[in-house]
Amino acid sequence: MQHDSDQRDGDGAEASSFLWPALTGVPRLTELQFQASSIPVRWLVASRAAVIAMTLFAVLFAFSITGWVLDPLNALLVLTGTLAAHACNNLLNDYVDVATGLDTDNYFRARYGSQPLAAGWLSKRQHLVYSSFSGVVALSCGLLLLQRTGGEVLWPMLAGCFFVLFYTWPLKHIALGELAVWIVWGPLMIGGAVLATTGTVSADALFLAGLYGLGPLVVILAKHTDKRDDDIARRVRTLPTLLSEKTCRLLIAAAASCQVLLALGWAAVAAQPSYLLVVLALPALCRMLSMLRHPRPVEPPADYPDVWPLWFAAAGFAFARMSGFVLLVAATLTLLL
Repeated sequence: MQHDSDQRDGDGAEASSFLWPALTGVPRLTELQFQASSIPVRWLVASRAAVIAMTLFAVLFAFSITGWVLDPLNALLVLTGTLAAHACNNLLNDYVDVATGLDTDNYFRARYGSQPLAAGWLSKRQHLVYSSFSGVVALSCGLLLLQRTGGEVLWPMLAGCFFVLFYTWPLKHIALGELAVWIVWGPLMIGGAVLATTGTVSADALFLAGLYGLGPLVVILAKHTDKRDDDIARRVRTLPTLLSEKTCRLLIAAAASCQVLLALGWAAVAAQPSYLLVVLALPALCRMLSMLRHPRPVEPPADYPDVWPLWFAAAGFAFARMSGFVLLVAATLTLLL
């Protein structure tokens, strides 16, 4: 009994340290650690805050390519609203998958990190409260932007609502989820942020938006390739379920390589040498390409980090995080050169 009490105390003490892990990954918590955490930490874990970093980088990239010549309040509304919308999408994704019986304790999502709803740590009502809070914040920011811009952002806002509500179903189930991710993290998010903060969006900005969107596309292609067998068994028709694994690996490699090559091309064509910094993403790209040469293993290597069953997705996220950060730095340096 004393041992059990000590274990509970230890788990509770550890719970306070999960803020940073929740921001940088999808931590594996015990139920006691989750319940002992603060509400903000629980929200971060449930919303998979680590992948929301891609949204943060994307919006900051949009601000950078405007030369930071933007309306400060509009910029704050765009950043807050977009982050909240991404969180809402992640929460709704998990809710729908649990409600439809897709997410269980042995499904892919529940194995690579804590899924509080599937584990029973959150009730459906509590989960919907988290989702609704995120959605209300996103919608409020959007409505304020509409009021401040005179309706210029109406169509991007409506498109964003569409993807938040319908990505999980039906888009992900009819092999359109991957294309949706590129659209959202490319032309829609970055182009929309530029439009909302400056009142206009150029062809150059849309090109850079599409270029940036290739990073998130790599992540979702890699993740859906990792869970291809699970999705085939459950009749979730993501794009990788319609293709061979080898073709999927080629697509991931092509998307990542294109992002680097297009950035190098942009440095030359647009006379913006700062984009040559994309070479700093080459080590992550090479590691991923090396993994993509071979089929996904059935079991992880003995020294593999505690992120299994993520395999291609782990490498893809490492690449996208690095390339996104480098592109952000490049866009910022362009202002100084």
